[in-house]
Amino acid sequence: MNSATTTTNNAIPTRKMQIGRLIGPLLAVGVYFLMPATVPEVARRTAAAGTLMAISWITEAIPLSVTSLIPLVIFPLLGVIDIEQAAAPFAKPVIFLFLGGFMLAMAVERCGLHRRAALSILQTVGGTPGRLLAGCMAATAFLSMWISNTATVVMMIPIASSLIELLPTNHSDSEASDGPRRLELCLLLGVAYSASIGGFGTLVGTPPNALLVGSLEAIGESISFGRWMMFAIPLVVIYLALIWGLLYWFALPKKSLSTSIDRSIIDQQLQKLGPMSRAEWTVLSVFLATATLWIIREPLQDWGWLVEAFPTVARIEDASISIAAAVALFLLPINREGERALDWQTANRLPWGVLILIGGGMSLAAAMNASGLNSLMADNLLMLQNLPPVLLIAAVVAITIFLTEITSNTATIAALLPVLLGLGVLLNCGPVPLMIPATLAASCAFMLPVATAPNAVVYDTGRVPMHAMIRYGLWLNLVGIALIPLFMFFFGCSILDCPLSGN
Repeated sequence: MNSATTTTNNAIPTRKMQIGRLIGPLLAVGVYFLMPATVPEVARRTAAAGTLMAISWITEAIPLSVTSLIPLVIFPLLGVIDIEQAAAPFAKPVIFLFLGGFMLAMAVERCGLHRRAALSILQTVGGTPGRLLAGCMAATAFLSMWISNTATVVMMIPIASSLIELLPTNHSDSEASDGPRRLELCLLLGVAYSASIGGFGTLVGTPPNALLVGSLEAIGESISFGRWMMFAIPLVVIYLALIWGLLYWFALPKKSLSTSIDRSIIDQQLQKLGPMSRAEWTVLSVFLATATLWIIREPLQDWGWLVEAFPTVARIEDASISIAAAVALFLLPINREGERALDWQTANRLPWGVLILIGGGMSLAAAMNASGLNSLMADNLLMLQNLPPVLLIAAVVAITIFLTEITSNTATIAALLPVLLGLGVLLNCGPVPLMIPATLAASCAFMLPVATAPNAVVYDTGRVPMHAMIRYGLWLNLVGIALIPLFMFFFGCSILDCPLSGN
C-alpha cells in the first residue's frame, strides 16, 4: 500500500518550498489574466485556483494535505461551487474504503503478521541468489498491496540485509568476492521497486488508485475491488518478472549466481516468532474474510437468483466491507484480559493526511468539471486524438512517469486526472483508457530517491549508489512506458470493458 510522499518535518522551509510559495500565487494570477477573453469567468477562476494548488502540490510549498483543504475555502469564495459541493468529495465512499483498509493494515502490523508472512515466503523460495531475490520481491509486493509501502520496505530491509551475512565468499576471486555487495544492492533495489509495483495491485494499495475511483464515480463509472485485481495482478506479476530479470542478469556477478545461501537465519527468525498467537489468527481471519468479500462481491451481485433471494447482497459495497472489517477489529478480543485486535490509540496514528489529500484532489476535479474548465483544457489537447490509441496512452504514461520522478505520485495524479477526464470525454474511447494507465504510471518512478518513499528509504541505507538507482530505474521507466500501454490495449480494456476501438 503506497502512501503519499510527505513533506519534510523541518520547520525551516526548503528552497523548493520557498520557490513554490512565491511563484504559486504569481502563476495563478498570470493564468487568470492570460487566458483568452472567450473563456467564461468561472472557468478562469477555477484555472487560477487549480494552478495555485498544482504548484503547491509539486513544490510542497505547504504540506500536501493542507493544499488539499484549499478547495473548501477558495471555490465557494470564487463562486465556482458552493461549500456543500466542495466538501462532498471528502466523504466519498472511496475515502472510507481507504480508511478501513488503513485500519486493517495497522492491525496486521500491530500483531506482527506481516513479518511472519514475509519470512514464510522467503523460507519457501530457496537459498540461491535468484530465488532469494524473487522471494524478497514477492513478499514486498504482496505486503504492499495491503499495508503502507514505507512500512513494508522498512521491515524488509533488515531481513534482506541479514541474509547477505550467510552468503559464502571466495576471496581468491574478485568477482565472486564482490557477490555479497552486489546481491545486497539487488535485494534493496528489488524491495524498493516491488513495493511501488505491488501498490497498484489492489484499490487500497496506493492513494492514486483512490483518486482514480473517485474521479470515475464523478462520471458514473465504477470499478469493483475484484475486477481491479483481475486487471492489475497480472500486470504486477509481469512487471515484477521484468524487474527480477533486469536485476538478476545485469546486476549480479555471474560467478555468484550458483551460490547457495544458508536459510537457517530465516528458520531462526521464524522460530523466534513462535507459533501464531491468538492476535495473529484473529487479524488473519478478518483480513482473509475482507479480501474474499472484496473479490467476490461483484460476481455474487451478478447472480440474479441470489440477489432476488437475499436483496441485501445487492447493497453491499467495497467501502462497507472495509469499514465492517475495521469495526470487527475493535470488537474481537485477542486475550483473556479483553484486549482487542485494534484499539483507538493505534488507529489514531492513521495517515489522515492521505485521506484529506484524496478528498482535495476529487474536490478540485469536481470544480473543474462544474466550471467547464475540463472541456476547455481538453479542446487544447485534441491534437493528440489523431495518434493511434497505444501511442496516445504511451504519451500519457511517459508524461506521468517522468513527472512523478520529481513530485509526489498522489499530487501528480490529482493534477492529471481532471485533465485526462476532459480529454477522454471528447475522444471516442472515453476517459477510462487514459486515466487508468496514468494512475498505474504514477507508481512507476524508479530513478531518483525523491520519486517514492521506498526509493528514499533504501537510498538512506547508504548501500545503494545514486548511479545504480538511476541506471536500473531508467530502464524500468522505459519498460513501463512500453508495458502499460500494451497491457491496457491487449488485456486491460477487455477486463475493464473500456474498448479503444473507434478512436
